[in-house]
Amino acid sequence: MNLGGVVAINKRAFALLLCGCFSVVIVYNLLKYEDAKIREELVEEAEEKFHIGIHKPLTSSDLSTVVSLKDLLKLAVEAVIKGGEQVKNVKEKSDLEVIVKGKTKEGVIDPKTQADMLSHQVMTSVFQEKAPGVKVVSEEHADEILEVKAKEVNLDSLFENDSQPGGLNNIINELVSAKDVSVWIDPLDATKEYTENLTSYVTTMACIAVKGKPVIGAIHYPFEGITYWGWNGKGVSSKLKVAQEVPSKMTVIVSISHAGNVSKIIQKAFRDSEIVKAAGAGYKMMKVAKREVTAYIHVTDIKKWDTCAGHAIVLAAGGQVTTLMGGAINYHHDSEKLIADGLLATLTGHSEIFEKLKKVCPKGIRKC
Repeated sequence: MNLGGVVAINKRAFALLLCGCFSVVIVYNLLKYEDAKIREELVEEAEEKFHIGIHKPLTSSDLSTVVSLKDLLKLAVEAVIKGGEQVKNVKEKSDLEVIVKGKTKEGVIDPKTQADMLSHQVMTSVFQEKAPGVKVVSEEHADEILEVKAKEVNLDSLFENDSQPGGLNNIINELVSAKDVSVWIDPLDATKEYTENLTSYVTTMACIAVKGKPVIGAIHYPFEGITYWGWNGKGVSSKLKVAQEVPSKMTVIVSISHAGNVSKIIQKAFRDSEIVKAAGAGYKMMKVAKREVTAYIHVTDIKKWDTCAGHAIVLAAGGQVTTLMGGAINYHHDSEKLIADGLLATLTGHSEIFEKLKKVCPKGIRKC
């Protein structure tokens, strides 16, 4: 035995061993520290050194402090599909149990159905059971627990086509502090149209906001069986096909039932424009994300659960969303639930469109 000999070391194996050991230390420290800033710095350090994201399967003890954005995206998709199943089932049974919640400022009836409540219960339970550390804000509030059965969703099959560059399987994960996360849910967008059998406008939506910023959105069309998702700065679902050509004519999509004086404003700002009227904020946001319209303009009050998911998807597709005052929209769960300064969503040309609207309404949308 030659104890004084030279030991040959496989440099590649040694480097991989060091990488693995360093990653374990980083993950340990990440879960150890309560301070979110320290955790973020550790993640950035790991990503900078190894060009990878730190992804640790969540345990019950982790859920109250640290959450995986990739896992939250999957939960958002699971929630909208399960909610959509309830929406479709109720419609097929023709047992809507319509209740009028009141009227909007425009005098339009604001209905609530059995489908709203069943979808709300199913969607909120997805997050309450699997990510109890995050705050959930839903349009509806259940006075009683309803008996509801939801089919399990095969998430692996849903995301198997997202292996292309930018797809979910190739996205580097991020861990964030659970206290910074706000989940916004709309169990049934376009309820009025749902009761009128205009089901093409109907969607179920879930949004993940971090520190008030919309990061992830999932929108499901129950009657078409199509689900779209977007993760700002990361990518969009393979089913989201963004048209390459900008519409030759200025085309603006607006609300059917909450229009206000939007048509008058658009005609003054864009003389040769075409106005498309539609229902459902989710439906209209997706038209922007697909570049099927130039802009979505809304001048009356709108709730944040109506806009958050679409907002995140438009951002993920490369677009921009602001109020008609040019301000950012805060989606923190403790923020005001109402957007009172209107909304402008575009994929391109946001500044130019905003400036033309500003010339028409220099004192703001409320005084226009």
